[in-house]
Parts: sequence; C-alpha cells; structure tokens
Amino acid sequence: MQNYLQTFKNFIQPLGTDNVVIGGTLALKAHGLIMSREATDLDLIIFKPTDKQLEYIKLMSAFQKEFIDDEALKNPFSDYHRKSYKFKKNELIIDILLQDKFVPNDLLLFNFDGTYYKIQSVKNTIDAKRSYMFDNKYDSRTGNSSYIREKDVKDFNDLKNSNFNL
Repeated sequence: MQNYLQTFKNFIQPLGTDNVVIGGTLALKAHGLIMSREATDLDLIIFKPTDKQLEYIKLMSAFQKEFIDDEALKNPFSDYHRKSYKFKKNELIIDILLQDKFVPNDLLLFNFDGTYYKIQSVKNTIDAKRSYMFDNKYDSRTGNSSYIREKDVKDFNDLKNSNFNL
C-alpha cells in the first residue's frame, strides 16, 4: 500500500481525507488478512464527493485519456454514485470510486508519511466485492446467478482458505 500512496501522494492530497477511504484488496491486507493475489490497483472511495472533488477528478481525467469513460467526461456530476475513474502512474493504477453514501464509522486509520488514511472495514470491503459479483442473470436450469468478475470469486475462496480454514 505504501508504494501506491507514495506514487499517488500528490494526486490524493488535493482530495483531502475527510470523506476519502481506501478499499479493495489493499484494505483487506491492511486489516491483516492473507491474500495470495497481489493488489492490481489502489481503490480510493470518495463518499458524498464535493463539487470541488468532482471538478478536480474531471480535470485530472482530461490529462489521462487512457482510462477515460467518454460518458463520464460529458457530465461527471450526474449519477456520480456509479462512476469510477482510473489513473495510471509508473505502471500503478488508482481506481477512484464515487459513492453517494455517507462515510462508514467502522474505519481503521493508517498513518503514512504523516497523513492518516481511512481504511474501509473488512465487512464493508467484502460487502462491496459481493455487491458486484453477480451479473443478475438467473439461470432457471440451475437456480444460480452467474458471476461477473472471476477475480472476486477467487478472492472469496482465497480469504476463506487462507484466513479461516474453511
């Protein structure tokens, strides 16, 4: 996590820390859970983003066409709770996820280079991963829904087998 925070320090700093929370695989690792898969990005969740934060992300997006969603650039202020923006620097990726919910209370604090970063709880991180695992396609023959992201299925199995011996 320190490598990501050092690499994106100047990018993250203008966002502030009040409503900014680290999530994803790095959050799980920060809580001490064992994951065999290396994190592929730093997930930064901004809860109830301010207009200033949204404008900053839009401005930064204009400089990095590689990851830009054209629809998001047209109007980043509408329906922002579904938007995410990816930025790349030195082969590392930060994924900015915008949420319209309030910042959860059950957060871990992580001090890096004199700045305290909020880390999403294990429960909220797992709930988030679980919320976008399914593509909502119900197979009437098997009675199952299908998975969108194979990496989340692997993460759940990894968490179970490496941490809970189930």
